[in-house]
Amino acid sequence: MKLTLSALLLAHLNAFCQTIETIGFLPSELQESSGLIYINNSLFSHNDSGGNSTIYELNQNSMFVERSIFVENASNIDWEDLAADESYLYIGDFGNNNGNRDNLRILRIQIDEILNNDTVLAEIIEFSYEDQGNFESQPLNTNFDCEAMIALNDSLILFTKNWLDLNTNIYTLPKDLGSWVAKRKGTLNVSTLISGADYNPNTNELTLIGYQFGQASLIKGSVSENQIWDDLSFVSEELVLSNSYQVEGVAYINDTCLALSSEGGFSGESALFRYCNEVPNYTMNKHWNEITIFPNPAHEFLHVELKQSASPCIINIQNQFGQIVLGPMKHIDIKTRIDVSHLSSGVYFVSLIFENELIKTRLIIQ
Repeated sequence: MKLTLSALLLAHLNAFCQTIETIGFLPSELQESSGLIYINNSLFSHNDSGGNSTIYELNQNSMFVERSIFVENASNIDWEDLAADESYLYIGDFGNNNGNRDNLRILRIQIDEILNNDTVLAEIIEFSYEDQGNFESQPLNTNFDCEAMIALNDSLILFTKNWLDLNTNIYTLPKDLGSWVAKRKGTLNVSTLISGADYNPNTNELTLIGYQFGQASLIKGSVSENQIWDDLSFVSEELVLSNSYQVEGVAYINDTCLALSSEGGFSGESALFRYCNEVPNYTMNKHWNEITIFPNPAHEFLHVELKQSASPCIINIQNQFGQIVLGPMKHIDIKTRIDVSHLSSGVYFVSLIFENELIKTRLIIQ
């Protein structure tokens, strides 16, 4: 069946704009990188359960640890995520794979202390879930595990990792010191195991990451001042990563780019990625409805057809890292057939350049 390019663009708009770059493998100190945060032009991360009570400042160029910051008064039971506001860094010690923890907590440390000292003290925020009544051990069979958190206004927002139904339940609790009951505010049907979160106050954008069945996913939504979480509108997309699908950390490094970290193990190497969602001016592109690309998925040949009114263009086929594997090809005739039989199975992108305008769509080679 033929698919017009305009239909493909509408179906995969986010995928067209995404660029994922593998920055490099993480150092040995961060083989189980879980939380990730960007503060003062630096990335900070930590390992999860059983690791040292240490936050690592990472050099993004050398991929070496620049500084190790030891939290001397708090063990790492199961650290899973980092969040920050203007004053504090928050460490979520709330990993709960068995669903039986009764010592869930969030560590709070002044950001000035993190930036200026190699040994710090944490303040403790304790909490429990308002709707958890069963504390029997149920390995990987609970909806009270949590690996994702953001700081929003005067609250901390938790996103659970639901092993039972692949949703995420949303809870809130105060940022203040004390012992709190986390209030359930909603549920999102994300169809994945949520493993990280970050929030950009400049754009009010929330990003969640997760993984399931060998596939990493990224979920984005816009958060309002008094968000009703059940009504959050979000978009989910699959991520094509070169080294690992078990993404654990996510952090905004500017308004259009994220850093992602993955945990090493059976799913691949522990690595750091850069994801950018730069949105070109597609909406005014006059060539949208003048192009047909088929078949997709392709096996042997890819056909590109232009209406007679369309101007000539340049065609490139790129792999998932942006490298050109076919092209550049000049498209002058109305119909062009491209031999793709020698390309390995996987995800590619077809780029068409018209008078310095770019149209890009995802292509599957089988």
